[in-house]
Amino acid sequence: MDAVDGLLRGVRLGLCALIDSGRLQDVYFCMSGVAAVNVGLFYLVKCGRHGAESAAGYPRLPGHGACPGSGGAGGRHRGDPAPPAPEDTNNPVAVSAGGERNRRVVAHPFLEHDGPLAIAHRGGALDGRENSMAAFARAVELGYRYLETDVHVTADDVLVVFHDDRLDRVTDRTGEIGSLTWREVRAARIGGTDPIPLFADVLVSWPDVRVNVDPKSDRAVGPLVRTIQAAGALDRVCIGSFSDRRLRRARAALGPRLCTSMGPGEVLRLRLAAWGLLPDSAVPSAPACAQIPVRRGFVPLAEQQLLSCAHEFGLPVHVWTVNDPGQMHSLLRLGVDGIVSDDIVALRAVLQDLGKWYSR
Repeated sequence: MDAVDGLLRGVRLGLCALIDSGRLQDVYFCMSGVAAVNVGLFYLVKCGRHGAESAAGYPRLPGHGACPGSGGAGGRHRGDPAPPAPEDTNNPVAVSAGGERNRRVVAHPFLEHDGPLAIAHRGGALDGRENSMAAFARAVELGYRYLETDVHVTADDVLVVFHDDRLDRVTDRTGEIGSLTWREVRAARIGGTDPIPLFADVLVSWPDVRVNVDPKSDRAVGPLVRTIQAAGALDRVCIGSFSDRRLRRARAALGPRLCTSMGPGEVLRLRLAAWGLLPDSAVPSAPACAQIPVRRGFVPLAEQQLLSCAHEFGLPVHVWTVNDPGQMHSLLRLGVDGIVSDDIVALRAVLQDLGKWYSR
């Protein structure tokens, strides 16, 4: 088994090196192609005489709960080198005398809510008025306490609420937002009727509503940080991003009180830890939650093994973007902690049907 242990250590270190270098697509490509076969073989060989369990049809190592990297059979041996999580001064992790890292679970005010979070994606994007004040107002009127949105910055550094980097798809104007002044951008109309909002206006208009926001460009991070500070909204904003670098910048600027979701590299580390291919110490502790799609390519994300592992780390799991009521029911039965949806009427109806709708 020494040869197998050595091979596994090499695989873990190699995976972390790929993630840290930003080559996430390479990791997902390999996982998509070999997860069903090679990962299963790794588990069978590693588990040996103990046998392998199965959770939701995916391989699972025996150990403590559903997160094999947390120790025990199938977890990391004491003598194994642990691929470290990316360095983060805000990483709330304690190191025990034995060298194992233990997460300090700190409840963030943003996440305090009875029952699963119902999150209105772009305010409710089915009617073509996404990310408009009218869309947000409708969601709030329906009882939504959580809005999801995106921000870009104009050529003159004004932070605006908009998803695409160009105006073309949803407005009556064209052009790249980052190349246009605020005066030019404010003339555009979403769906031909609604002006593009300022992010500051969203925070001010609904002071009791919590906002999940994605800075869509590197330039947007600084203005986003300043807007949150100016509004005193740190406790009711969660920053999520498809860029780990942007999340690191936001965390460094706003400190440990900031609520952030996992970035793509951090989600990948969690996925691999749930499969036992990385130890728990490889999963960063700075994020307050994991916000994931149902799958990435052929790689399943919103499934029982990852969910259980995330919960062992103290991470609530929110799934995006789910518009089918049947899938909403399935995910809620699975135990997800929140759903992000364009169809805010359907999501509310599903939660009401389950007795889990808690309005503002």
